[in-house]
Amino acid sequence: MLRNIIFLSIFIGGCQYLQTNHYDREESFEFFLERFSSDSVYQIDHVNFPLFYEYLNDLYEVESRAISKSNYMLLNFRDDHLARKREADAYEIKVLKLSKEKVTYIRSGIDNGMLIEFHFELHNGEWYLFKIFNRST
Repeated sequence: MLRNIIFLSIFIGGCQYLQTNHYDREESFEFFLERFSSDSVYQIDHVNFPLFYEYLNDLYEVESRAISKSNYMLLNFRDDHLARKREADAYEIKVLKLSKEKVTYIRSGIDNGMLIEFHFELHNGEWYLFKIFNRST
């Protein structure tokens, strides 16, 4: 009987840990972004390929293309908090939580025309990069 109670306690405690851990992963976009920037294998696994990429052409019209895994260039968001202090190509960061499942991370240039949106979505408890929209002029 005591053995069954101990097993049940461990089982319930383990389930609560898994539920809490899963919830924390869903809520922590910041943790995801840090790992996404520092672990190239993790980053590749968390990009929805082919990645949808939109940009403005020379006539300021929106064009799009798909980026395959083989043409993808790794992204790094770790030093973005320092970007506003740069002498050239300075930018600031905005993180828009559109819903619990969608976040848009924006690099907005300071007097330089840069404006890039990175669209992330939460699927099955994990964040993925789904689209990049480069509105830079």
